[in-house]
Amino acid sequence: MATRSGVLSNPPRRRFLLVLAAGTGCLVTGCLTRAVRSGSETAELPLENRSTQLVGDVAGLWGLNYEQVEAVALVTGLNDTGSDPPPSPERTALLAEMQTRSVRYPNQVLSSPSTSLVVVRGLIPPGAQKGDRIDVDVWTPPRSESTSLVGGWLMPVRLEQTAQIGGTVATGHTLANAQGPVLVDATFNETNDKLSDTRGRVLGGGQVLKSRPIGLVLREGSHSIKLSRSLSAAVNERFHRYDRHGSKTGVTSPKSDAYIELEVHPRYKHNIARDMQVVRNIAINGPAHDRTRRIAELERALLEPTTCGVAALRLEAIGKAGIETLRKGLAASEAEIKYSAAVALAYLDEAEAAPVLASAALDPAFRFEALRALESMDHVAAYEALTELLHCDSAEVRYGAFTALRERN
Repeated sequence: MATRSGVLSNPPRRRFLLVLAAGTGCLVTGCLTRAVRSGSETAELPLENRSTQLVGDVAGLWGLNYEQVEAVALVTGLNDTGSDPPPSPERTALLAEMQTRSVRYPNQVLSSPSTSLVVVRGLIPPGAQKGDRIDVDVWTPPRSESTSLVGGWLMPVRLEQTAQIGGTVATGHTLANAQGPVLVDATFNETNDKLSDTRGRVLGGGQVLKSRPIGLVLREGSHSIKLSRSLSAAVNERFHRYDRHGSKTGVTSPKSDAYIELEVHPRYKHNIARDMQVVRNIAINGPAHDRTRRIAELERALLEPTTCGVAALRLEAIGKAGIETLRKGLAASEAEIKYSAAVALAYLDEAEAAPVLASAALDPAFRFEALRALESMDHVAAYEALTELLHCDSAEVRYGAFTALRERN
């Protein structure tokens, strides 16, 4: 889906395909930053006794930017619509790459009308793990005489960090590989724009080679080994994962008195912004009676439409101890309260959330986050709810349900 509240315009089929071609990476840097900033602002609402110290009170977030990777590459399999690239830095770079791959007669290959030099670019999201797939954009450079990339296949290419330094483009580490069939923009563009034939993307064609950690940075004046370890312990008490040997480990690792490395919990893999909001609202370890008091205060805030969103987020941050209170929100008559409680329960993998979120997905105001929450669940109730939504009259709901089911698989 393109927006949180947008409804697909006619004709629905064309709009559906446009969204499908864009892939599922809808969170660009700005959107993610705004979402996390929104979470940090709501953390200041006086829902409870502010003697409770939250992670967000003493630490900020690091590493939420997208990493751009780029390279020149070769597309083959064209129906005589390719061209011999003119002398340029791009041609020189591609020839060097072909030689490292032991391609015989590279100049002859480049001169064939069944091939074309292209530029390939991808964005690696924050928190990406080694082996994750990303979409990559493909286009011919301005001086290219290639007329179409229809039917083309992107040959294997190494995508590197790039930066403009002193009027030249410098390359860094190789962070991803890419290859696969090119889906050109002209497939979804009903105009006569010839450029649409020479631009496209390879859906899921990129593979991340190196994980990108996110971090918590203690604010100036709060640097200390003790606080760093306490904060790490609080987050690890709420979130853990299992390594390949089956051992249970936390998601944070304190690296210094000012920096804590943080891994995205698997349940939030497709909603990093939510994960960061939850982490910021985790209380740094305190006595058990303090948690009981907090839950009572948050229950009152949950049952108020103006504060239910933040209250549900903080109950989600508490974890299992907040489930019973969140269930009370499902019984509320106000749609905002039911929705907020259901989203939090979904990320806690509680079955009761599924039917409520399926109903919320029919409302454009709740649709995007409702489907994202259903996607995060392991419970079979979420699978059943998403399957039912495949029969909805709305093309946007059907596409969103299909995407969520694909990501769950």
